[in-house]
Amino acid sequence: MILQNLRSKRNRSMKRIYSFDLVYAALIFEYLDPEVLLRNIRKSLLGKGILTVVLQMPDTGMPAVSKTVYKSPEKLTPVMNLQEPDRFKETAAENRFLLLSEQTLHLKSGKRFWTGEFSLIDHK
Repeated sequence: MILQNLRSKRNRSMKRIYSFDLVYAALIFEYLDPEVLLRNIRKSLLGKGILTVVLQMPDTGMPAVSKTVYKSPEKLTPVMNLQEPDRFKETAAENRFLLLSEQTLHLKSGKRFWTGEFSLIDHK
């Protein structure tokens, strides 16, 4: 239900209601428009704030959503859009985010995750 609400509002502009020193965005850019979400995060992040991102990396040899005994995760497959880290970094830079550090994590299952830490380029 929350995901449906976020997706239906994804192209709306967010007013600056709250300000944050840290935004931890794990596995959300796969479901929402990165350009819009980054713009909204920028509006909420304090000048010296940090954005930390976790992306599941695309892999042609693995399904995006792992098989489990539960059926509900399979509902995510049609709405999931895995992001390439290089393209995400370009989009972040276009939105005035500076990449501070990055790392790729390899799980035993074969899935890979990219993490990146960003600050704002200008502190306005």
